[in-house]
Amino acid sequence: LFAPTNAAFEAASLAPSDISSAQIFAHVSNKEISSASVSSGVVKYAFSATYGAPFKFTVEDSGIIAANNATVLVADIPASNGVIHIIDAVLSSCKPLSEVAAENGLTAYLSAIEANPSFLDLISEAGPPKTLFVPTNDAFAAVPGLADLDQDLLLEKHTVGNKLKYQNLLITADTRINTLADEFLTVDGRTGDVLVTPTVAGGPSTVITAELAPFAGHYLEDVGLFTCADVIHVVDK
Repeated sequence: LFAPTNAAFEAASLAPSDISSAQIFAHVSNKEISSASVSSGVVKYAFSATYGAPFKFTVEDSGIIAANNATVLVADIPASNGVIHIIDAVLSSCKPLSEVAAENGLTAYLSAIEANPSFLDLISEAGPPKTLFVPTNDAFAAVPGLADLDQDLLLEKHTVGNKLKYQNLLITADTRINTLADEFLTVDGRTGDVLVTPTVAGGPSTVITAELAPFAGHYLEDVGLFTCADVIHVVDK
């Protein structure tokens, strides 16, 4: 458990009533991690109880440990069911898709999803984590008559109903994958790049940024949390 100080909550302008269950679980690892389990200069990953939100740990030469955006002030406080580390900042839980798109300059995609709330409802449905192939702004601009296309259907064509990690896509060979539009994409990683076809503009689309960021995908009613295991790959067409 990574426990922020009172000052950390105050700095984040968070009152107890403002803290969601997702934010709480973003501070809980799915396994015990002691300070001795990481070495100087080594980066290690674990996953929070928020269904896949990543923890990234680094250890400086001075011995100071960082967990995501926070510094560990007091480490290895024993508890009956694990260990507690006191940190100086509130950790971020996974963000809404719209926020991830905005932060990464994917404004054309952001405009498309904001104009089509039914798509957001679709990817929020229960089920396995999803994969989004998100075109760049230039990719959207290169499509003539884009405004005349069915935007909701277009978004579904770029979305797969299960989690596709980049390392797995790299070993695919003309593999057909069904999208939420009930159409197939063909993925090929044999060239060293991940190529996706077909595209509206013609020719293959290339994944240029893999696994951009986890985002708050579908809602898990049984535990009252959004998943953080959905994947975004940015593509150039």
